[in-house]
Amino acid sequence: MFEDAPCPVEVPDGARVECGYVQVPESRDVPQGRQVRLLVAVLRSVAAQPAPDPLVVTSGGPGSSSTGLLSLAHSVYARNRDVVVVEQRGARWSQPWLPCPEVEQALLAGLRTADPVEAETDREVAAARACASRLRADGNDLSAYTTADLAEDLVDVRAALGYEQWNLYGLSYSTRLALTVLRDHPDGLRAVLLDSVSPPELAQYDERIAGFDEGFARLVEDCAAQTACGRGYPDLQASLVTATRRLDASPLPIDARSPASGKTVRLLLTGDDLMSIVFNALYDPAVARLVPLIVHRIGAGDADAAAPVADAALRQLTRFSLGMYYSVQCAEQAPLTDTVAAGRDADAFSGVPDVHLTWLGSDLAVCDAWGVPPDPSAARPAVSDVPVLVVAGRYDPVTPPEWGRQVAARLPNAAFVEVPAAGHIPSLQGDCVPGIAAAFLDDPQSTVDSSCVSELPSLDFVLPHEVALTAGVYRLARDARSGSPVGLIALGAALIAVVAGLAALAWAVLRRCRGAFSKRSTAPALLAGSAGLLQVAFAVGLGWLVLRTAATDQLLLGFGVPAPLGHVLLALPLVAGFAAVGAIAALAISVRAGGRPAASGSVLLTSGAALGLLAAAAAVGLVP
Repeated sequence: MFEDAPCPVEVPDGARVECGYVQVPESRDVPQGRQVRLLVAVLRSVAAQPAPDPLVVTSGGPGSSSTGLLSLAHSVYARNRDVVVVEQRGARWSQPWLPCPEVEQALLAGLRTADPVEAETDREVAAARACASRLRADGNDLSAYTTADLAEDLVDVRAALGYEQWNLYGLSYSTRLALTVLRDHPDGLRAVLLDSVSPPELAQYDERIAGFDEGFARLVEDCAAQTACGRGYPDLQASLVTATRRLDASPLPIDARSPASGKTVRLLLTGDDLMSIVFNALYDPAVARLVPLIVHRIGAGDADAAAPVADAALRQLTRFSLGMYYSVQCAEQAPLTDTVAAGRDADAFSGVPDVHLTWLGSDLAVCDAWGVPPDPSAARPAVSDVPVLVVAGRYDPVTPPEWGRQVAARLPNAAFVEVPAAGHIPSLQGDCVPGIAAAFLDDPQSTVDSSCVSELPSLDFVLPHEVALTAGVYRLARDARSGSPVGLIALGAALIAVVAGLAALAWAVLRRCRGAFSKRSTAPALLAGSAGLLQVAFAVGLGWLVLRTAATDQLLLGFGVPAPLGHVLLALPLVAGFAAVGAIAALAISVRAGGRPAASGSVLLTSGAALGLLAAAAAVGLVP
């Protein structure tokens, strides 16, 4: 039965969303025992007469929250049918929730030190053992949080909502779930959309680094094929290897912001951390276009350029319900792993021995301590004649296109689409692939028209000369978001002082001078006025440039502002500072010569305020 309830998260403006819970047994072997409540959100279609078969979707992970998928309410997927979003058992908004703050703290400790991998793994294993003990003490049966259990949950959700038939949409890990439903519970399935496939029969830990290497190699190839990118970042593969070795020899200290406390945390960026950064950047083409710049700047020891990615790494630690994640992976993927093959895989990234990706690298050791039995049935491949569309992104480092191609080849009624210049889950990016998917769902039996894929532009890499590097914009935005806008207050106060000084200067000149001053006595006023005007132009111009950039390329603001205009704007405070110093010097010379300079108090006020704004801008990194 579906129990109506308020949505626990904000829903998109203008969307018709109905939230509630479906109760299911935690253990299918004890149907009357402990119960699990699954959050379910029905996104009503904009169509006057929506199709009777909705699209049901749950997030990847395993253990990530599905509530981010409420944004589908305004997508092409809800054009002709309702969309049902299901929160996985154990995830954030279902009950119970299975977080592991102990492991999050252990991972954070690993980022704050440059300890050997063995020491970091030992910390994570001890933390995971403590988390598992706590979750079991709270009454949770960790062996009941598997893909097979999730598949039966979806069967119960369909019955509770009263749908005779629906379409299944899998994203990353939830493609494994979709394939399990297709294999074990095909009744009621009209069509299946699989994006970034995680095949249940594949030993994925044996190929994790190799998949990363392939995705990065494709990005390097595409950069080299573009003359400007190849010239701006010659031999990008070697640059990453060199940067990794340099960071291993001398870790880079970075100040990041904790998402939990809002406080500044000092991290030490190692070679493995850089590899994890690049790995995650390949997921999203909007970030992947910055990968050459990230490798170039971090490799050069630029801690300011590393701050945005360090903040993202800390947010990543809290994205998953790790209790759910480990229960699934330890029951299904760890038993398939060949430790010898996994060891070879760690050396698969060209030129970098024993790559250890943050969090993923310690999974197998954690599974030895997690204490759930293996599920041998989880690895059985799905075979079905239900129509299936499989989508993959060219740069995807975690579910490479070849995995999706293999699954599509095994299913007799499947089509496969590889998307160039795309990473993980391209069906949620742009217009082309969502359009292909929506057309497939409208008529699963028709031939898939993927012609728009060949018309997609190549990745627009950010080149070194295209950005004026400054940490100030990102630092100000981060402080404002965290509720500690110290930099904004300093800049605002200095700017107000500049404007006030300019007003006082103009008033004094108009009232007392009337244009009758000698060159010697007017020089301080002209220099001070110029300094103030330049600082106002800097604030207004930078604000306009930041707003314009945020509307088109918000991620770029983590590294700087577009050049060449950005270079001009960032130079204005320095020029204004020289003018202010000149104004004060000219005032002193005029006074010593016995002159009576115009508006001497206003000259001092305006010059001092301009120098104050320069100091504030320098303090937050807006100027060198």
